[in-house]
Amino acid sequence: MRTKTIYKDPVARFYSAVTFEPNSGCWLWLSLVNGGGYGRFYDGTRQVQAHRYAYATFVGHVADDLEVDHACRNRICVNPSHLEVVTRVENARRRSAAQTHCKNGHALTPENTYLDIRRGWQTCRICRSLASLRAKTSTETKSNSAKTSCLNGHSFDDTNTIIDKLGRRICRQCRRDRERAKVKSMPRIVVYR
Repeated sequence: MRTKTIYKDPVARFYSAVTFEPNSGCWLWLSLVNGGGYGRFYDGTRQVQAHRYAYATFVGHVADDLEVDHACRNRICVNPSHLEVVTRVENARRRSAAQTHCKNGHALTPENTYLDIRRGWQTCRICRSLASLRAKTSTETKSNSAKTSCLNGHSFDDTNTIIDKLGRRICRQCRRDRERAKVKSMPRIVVYR
């Protein structure tokens, strides 16, 4: 039976989840990793990113508005000498500079890259245009342009169809029925003289 050592000291627990890679010098995080590929660590009060904890513990405090960047570009590295505190804008710029192609293989040149500094991500303009075109095409096929009648069965012909400002077809008969129902539901005002 294997026994698990429980460390009360957070630094000792931190070291127990690290292995040292001699070739690159990275300290590889072997414990919990989040969906983005970054290590997670419980510091005794809350869950924190392992690389932020390493920097704060071994180098110094990290302000909340700053990010800890991996100089080695390895997300599970927690070696404080591979970490640097930078702004969100600088971190996004570095991440963009390291990536040369999008997931579909298009080259990420300055002319073909849309960079959203506020959110800290970049997008291939070709992929973005294709996604926009796909969304527009699927919206057009879902619209009522292929339908020959409204939901109540009134036919969409020249005399019974209104085109609104957004280019949607509206059944004239249904519109009349809604207006009549609205008028009927209004309270009548009786004036006595």
